Amino acid sequence: MSHRRSGRSLGPPAPQQLLLLLPLLLQLSWAAAQHHQKPPGIYYATAYWLPASKSVEVKNVLDKNGDAYGFYNDSITVTGWGILEIRAGYSSQILANEIIMFLAGYLEGYLTAPHMYDHFTNLYPQLIKNPSIMDKVQRFMEKQDMWTRKNIKEQKDDPFWRHTGYVMAQLDGLYVGALKRAYIENMKPMTMSQVQFLNAVGDLLDLIPSLSPTKDGSMNVFKRWDMGHCSALIK
Repeated sequence: MSHRRSGRSLGPPAPQQLLLLLPLLLQLSWAAAQHHQKPPGIYYATAYWLPASKSVEVKNVLDKNGDAYGFYNDSITVTGWGILEIRAGYSSQILANEIIMFLAGYLEGYLTAPHMYDHFTNLYPQLIKNPSIMDKVQRFMEKQDMWTRKNIKEQKDDPFWRHTGYVMAQLDGLYVGALKRAYIENMKPMTMSQVQFLNAVGDLLDLIPSLSPTKDGSMNVFKRWDMGHCSALIK
């Protein structure tokens, strides 16, 4: 079974080939929204970059000749884990590093979109106790995003900003791939700010208290934070 996407621009810019192997283990929340749940199984996908239209075609197959290919083993209800593996940069087509990273992100978003949405749905009320804080968080993330992209554009010869550009290209791909999956399956799509929210979870644990007003203007808000987030792989 395959789904095709016709031309429309989805893409980033260009410089040289990067080999990318991306195995990821995703631990996802058990409290997933029921209407997004998929039966356990392995889901395959391959992404093809179309230079003429600067767009992506995705098929639900594992084609090792594709510009990016991989699978998602949706075994969370069986083992408690989902396993995602993506490979990009190995096709005969010479692609810019940014595009390779964009395609890797695209497949990640496409294969895991339902779980991304469920994870956001579960995590949001744990982090955002006061809805008014979300506006401040969103403004901060938007400013940070603009500042980051400005530096990437203006400092192309700097290795740090060049590699930051690759990370941002992957994040853009993640959003667009999830959008494509939502469109195909008639799901509610995630916004870019929601994807940024998930990407910034570690930072939000510090950012949210700093944006939360206190009655006396003191730093007491930092005294205790009722939720932690571990970046280590613990099972």
